[in-house]
Amino acid sequence: MRIQVQLDKRGEEIIAEIKQAAGRDDMSYRELFENAMAFLYWAVQQRQAGRTIASIDEKAENYREVTMPLFDRVNPKVKAAVAAAGP
Repeated sequence: MRIQVQLDKRGEEIIAEIKQAAGRDDMSYRELFENAMAFLYWAVQQRQAGRTIASIDEKAENYREVTMPLFDRVNPKVKAAVAAAGP
């Protein structure tokens, strides 16, 4: 499959920041996209399992939930299976 994306200036800056943070200024767009897809796929699987995606600050002992409109639309399989089974 071939995918073509047009990014605005901010999108280009974000990609450059990600590459720099990863220490991979030479990272291909394909590798970047494959990593992004792998992370998003994992996150969707976690939401389907009824889990919360979060960033944890162990020192401060708190967390921030990662939110995206996509995550709000993921149908948790666990809850659906429990509801279908009934009392």
